[in-house]
Amino acid sequence: QVLVSLGLGIMDALEERIQRDEGGRGIKPLIIPGELELASKAVWGSEVVVILTGFPCLLDRECPTETDGPSGAIAVALAVVRGGKKAIIAVDECNAKALQAGLAQCKEEITLEVFPPASAWDEAQEKRLAELGAQAGCVVALERAGPGKDGKYYTMRARDMTALLAPLDRLFADSYRTSNGFRYATVGIGDGGNEVGMGKVISKVVEHIPNGETIACTSVADHLVVASVSNWGGYALAAGVGILSGNGSVLLSSAEETAVVSAVVDAGARDGPTGQEGLFVDGMPLQTSLDVLEDLRAAAAQ
Repeated sequence: QVLVSLGLGIMDALEERIQRDEGGRGIKPLIIPGELELASKAVWGSEVVVILTGFPCLLDRECPTETDGPSGAIAVALAVVRGGKKAIIAVDECNAKALQAGLAQCKEEITLEVFPPASAWDEAQEKRLAELGAQAGCVVALERAGPGKDGKYYTMRARDMTALLAPLDRLFADSYRTSNGFRYATVGIGDGGNEVGMGKVISKVVEHIPNGETIACTSVADHLVVASVSNWGGYALAAGVGILSGNGSVLLSSAEETAVVSAVVDAGARDGPTGQEGLFVDGMPLQTSLDVLEDLRAAAAQ
């Protein structure tokens, strides 16, 4: 149930629906009201949107990718492309298989850029990252692992993922934007405090989130959308783009979301909190996510 009928504006209603903390993470203190609308405007105002995702928290698996992230990133990319703009998704090698499988379910043209971990980073990769920055009008990080105070990347349980990750979060550093003359806006979407963008509320993460002192991300986003599940933040951002563009059809359907998540699971991704196989996202059945998606679609149509 959405709250447009209770007097909230449509964007506020979308934001409220994704911030009820169904997973019990304790996200309420991290929320900055109104950020979804600002993020939606930043995305819709850009001809090229770069989307970073990848959270390889299942460290004991060949495919360490969790099911929260890929379909949310694809939802944003679809909204951008269906709105007549260009979308580029950037991931690490360890997360590429899941994203490739999800994108194979889409008819639209969405570019996927795959980067090696920092240990294999060289001038060629540096140039590729700069090319993304040069193109972008907006860079979105959705469920993208971000660095803690010690520069390492941690799961919610404070396990170290650093060896698997490419330094894509450099796109969010003001020094990187300034030194390269880039003028893109940045959007962060997360649900736990250790994702790129959460540096905007780092003191709240440290205070309210378990292991916060260790895992809290230092990367700051211009606009930070905190959600119960990061995928839901992607849905809401896509719905926001639909509102601004006047085209509600940019938001992916439940059938499309089911196909994408199924493909991601078939490629080896698993539920992040539990590691279980099947259609689960952040410890909840996929149907919970589909219910949220339909709530957002209904709210956006009012």
